[in-house]
Amino acid sequence: MRNKLTVCVFTDNIPSCPSTALIEKTISSFPVRDCRIIISYDQEDTSQVSMDYFSALKRLPYECYHVANGQQRKCFLNAIERVETPYFLQLEHDWQLVRSVNLLDIVDCMERNQRINAVYFNKRANLPGHNDGKLREILVPETEYQSIPLLKTSRWTNNPGIIRTQKYVDEWVPLFKDKPFIYPDKRNKQIEPFTHWKYIEQIEKEGFEKAHRQWGTYIYGNLGDSPSVLHLDGRTYRV
Repeated sequence: MRNKLTVCVFTDNIPSCPSTALIEKTISSFPVRDCRIIISYDQEDTSQVSMDYFSALKRLPYECYHVANGQQRKCFLNAIERVETPYFLQLEHDWQLVRSVNLLDIVDCMERNQRINAVYFNKRANLPGHNDGKLREILVPETEYQSIPLLKTSRWTNNPGIIRTQKYVDEWVPLFKDKPFIYPDKRNKQIEPFTHWKYIEQIEKEGFEKAHRQWGTYIYGNLGDSPSVLHLDGRTYRV
């Protein structure tokens, strides 16, 4: 699977620093032992804790790169632009996989079906109607691709998922890369406000099915399935 999937893990300063316990717990919960793993660290300052955390990250058996006060966008791109495989697993540092998932089956399905551009792992039960702000989330079972259970969704998210690299770089990055921050005081709200709302606007204009054919975002699983991932919340996590 190493020649097909790269794991991109994004981290920044959190209360448990300089411990790497949280990011290690996140990575170890996913079956990615055979994959190239890239850690991107948004080093907000040059405090001793920050320096010690970066040193600890570099001691892990993965590639690790830092960006000085890059905030969310540069932190993500610092890893994604190093990806050389057709797919990558996007993974912020505070998620845990809680259901058995065969990542290779997902990648194989994406290879056979070029319209699948993102397969996200659900953080809540797979039930439609969650309030996404402008629109209640749409979840529709996919009937064309039946090798794995998939739900067509109106969601675009930074939450854990397998992403088609070319789609992300060519079409989604330009939507947010050089835009002014909508929430300048929120380091973790610098990508989704542009990509997700762009998708929602297209749904409102063209209808869900037509917009979805272009975006190709899916949730893994069947309707009613329990969550696949648990948010460990780095803001409150303690070692």
